[in-house]
Amino acid sequence: MSAPRLPTPHHTTGPFFPGGFIAPGENRLGPAAGSTSTLGGRVLDGCGRPAVNVIVELWLPDGRWARTWTDGDGHYHFRASMPEASDSGTDPAWRRPPFFRLLLLGSGIMRPLVTEVFFPDEPLNEHDRQLAAVAPERRHRLVAAAESSASSDPGGRDYRFDIILQGPDETPFYEDRS
Repeated sequence: MSAPRLPTPHHTTGPFFPGGFIAPGENRLGPAAGSTSTLGGRVLDGCGRPAVNVIVELWLPDGRWARTWTDGDGHYHFRASMPEASDSGTDPAWRRPPFFRLLLLGSGIMRPLVTEVFFPDEPLNEHDRQLAAVAPERRHRLVAAAESSASSDPGGRDYRFDIILQGPDETPFYEDRS
């Protein structure tokens, strides 16, 4: 007769990244054109607790990207060139508004999470098919809040975008098909 199987100890699900995975300054993405803005916020779980050591990648429509991770309070911060409106790549009549794409990886997150950050008072938001695919009552969760700060370059802006990983106020995430 074999010994009974006992449950294994509780472990947090990976992935786990070494301390040097992100080099200092990787959260900065110099301008290809235009002004440099800041984007920051917090990554929180469904109970409002900070999600610590989550890797956050910021992608521009032109393919450039930056990377950082959240601190002990769930904060992340980027300094990047402000994106411009761009072609959709699928329909010449569809022009995408300025946006950042964010990809999140971290302990307990079973697959990469992808979302997009739109900007307030952008006229093209109203006609963006990607934004329109999100339920109307949740679209505001994809629009960053403008903040007043002296940290951006002249002509740049500062934005706050909090990411909630689950629950009724969850940030809308997209299926990553890249």
